[in-house]
Amino acid sequence: MGFCTFLGYKQERYIFTGKRFDLSILVKEVEEEFNTTNNSHHLIFHPIESVKISTERNKISQVIQNLIGNAIKYSPQGSTITVSSIL
Repeated sequence: MGFCTFLGYKQERYIFTGKRFDLSILVKEVEEEFNTTNNSHHLIFHPIESVKISTERNKISQVIQNLIGNAIKYSPQGSTITVSSIL
């Protein structure tokens, strides 16, 4: 499955409107949001190196939030969830 398919786009009809941004800053923002709102699990975020990517920031944010949200939803209460990335 391609990334566009994963996001629900039809590749032949999608018009790219993304901008360049630092992924590490986005991940830090998502971390802060979850640490503020999550009381049921212990979240560990391994920082990523600064990397600039060109894509739709809100879509990538949504993907990261969904992955972490699913980890929280399907992990036993009180468990540790580790978030890391390999680029």
